[in-house]
Amino acid sequence: MHCCGNRSDLTFLVVDIVSEWETMLYDCNMGFYVMNSTSIHNMEGLVNFLLQLNESPREALMRCRIKDSQSKQLAGIVIDNISYLSHDVNSYNLLIRTLKMLRNTFGCWILTVSYGLEYYNGVENALASPHRAGSLTRVPLGYTNEMDAMIIRDTDSTARLCS
Repeated sequence: MHCCGNRSDLTFLVVDIVSEWETMLYDCNMGFYVMNSTSIHNMEGLVNFLLQLNESPREALMRCRIKDSQSKQLAGIVIDNISYLSHDVNSYNLLIRTLKMLRNTFGCWILTVSYGLEYYNGVENALASPHRAGSLTRVPLGYTNEMDAMIIRDTDSTARLCS
């Protein structure tokens, strides 16, 4: 992966549930925070971290494995892979409210990565038909509709952008 950019006053937060971003971003010259901890491997832990980010950004960002300068503005948040978490619709509603609060606080965009049903069909032999009111992923459609952008992975090498 090659990172480039000319906005040295911006930083990005990657909430790395699947433990793949740290190695990609380690040598990157752009500003990133990477949160990768077992504490975010469930919906409650993820929401608690994001609430802490809103209430006490310095404290929350100090928990990250890769850190950037705290003098930079948080421009975007990537959550990868939301479909890893066990959850229910109420948990997603709380997560949506929390992410909207972060958008208002920081003025940042939110991007979520999820595996599509085709991936589960090929890898986990799950049903490939939409099962949540037309959703193409295990994530509820209401959540997908609230995101600035959502990447749905179909296979290990292909994905599509839903915005």
